[in-house]
Amino acid sequence: MKISEVQECRTDHTFGIVPGVYESMTEGEYHTGPGREALSKSLLMELARSPLHCKQAMDAPREPSAAMTFGTAVHCAILEPERFQKTYAPFEGDRRTKVGKDAYQKIMDAGQTPLSLSDWEVIQGMAEAVREHALCAELLSQGQPEVSLFWKAPIWEVMCKCRADFLNPHRQVIVDLKTTTDASPGAFGRDAARYRYHWQAYWYTTGAEAVLGPGAWRFIFLAIEKTEPFGIGLYELPPEALQVAREQIRPLVATFWNCIAQQAWSGYSDQVETLYLPKWALNTEEPYYE
Repeated sequence: MKISEVQECRTDHTFGIVPGVYESMTEGEYHTGPGREALSKSLLMELARSPLHCKQAMDAPREPSAAMTFGTAVHCAILEPERFQKTYAPFEGDRRTKVGKDAYQKIMDAGQTPLSLSDWEVIQGMAEAVREHALCAELLSQGQPEVSLFWKAPIWEVMCKCRADFLNPHRQVIVDLKTTTDASPGAFGRDAARYRYHWQAYWYTTGAEAVLGPGAWRFIFLAIEKTEPFGIGLYELPPEALQVAREQIRPLVATFWNCIAQQAWSGYSDQVETLYLPKWALNTEEPYYE
C-alpha cells in the first residue's frame, strides 16, 4: 500500500489518535499533539528504567539540547534540503555587540533558526557527503521524510508510534539517520548496543508492517560523522538481533498497558534489593587501591 493511500487522522478515545500514516504531522505535533501518549521507542527506554520515568517523559518532554538542535538541523539539510534553506540561516557575529544582536534578531524575525557559521559549514559538508554517496542517494531518491506511524500492538491494544526519518515504500526500506563521532563498524556497533538500536529497528519495522501491510521491511542506519571527511556507514541488524528486541520489548508493552489501566506508575523497588556487581568488578586479579 502506498503512503498516500492510507487514511489520515481521526481521533481515538483512549490515545487521541487512530492507526495510520501521518505525512504532514510536524515533529512538535508528534511529541505534544494527539497521540502524544502512544508508546514510542524513547518511552520504552524510559520504561525499562522504571514506569515512573516513563510517566515523567510522557508528561514533560525534555527541552532540546544544543546537540539535539544540531541533529535536527542535520536531518533537515540531508532529508529536506529545500526546507532547510527556508528554516535555517547562518549567523556570523557576536551577540554581545549591538551589531551582532541586530543581525541575530533579523534572522529570528524572518522566521528562521540561526546557526553558527561553523555549524552551518559542517552541516553543508555532511549533506554534500550524503548526496555524493551513491547508495545513500539511491535509498533517499524515492519516498517521504519525517513520516509518523501509529498502530495498535496486538493482545494489549496499546497505541504505538514511531517517526521514520525516511520511508521508502517502493523498496520497503526505512532509513534512520544517525550523526556520530565515529561511523566505523566497531564504534557504531558499540553505540547500537548502548542505545538499544535493535529495539528501534524492531519497533519501526513492526509499525511499518502494521500500517502499510506485511512485507520484508528493512531498517537501515545511515551513520555519518560530524567531522571531515564526514565518513558514512550503512548498517542493518541481523534477524537474531530483532528477535532479541522482540523478546525484550514484549513484557514492557504489557507493563505499559497495566500502568495505563491502573493509573499507577511505580518507581524503583520499595524493598531492600541485593546489589550485584558487574563481572569486571569481581576480577580478583586486579589490584585494589584505597
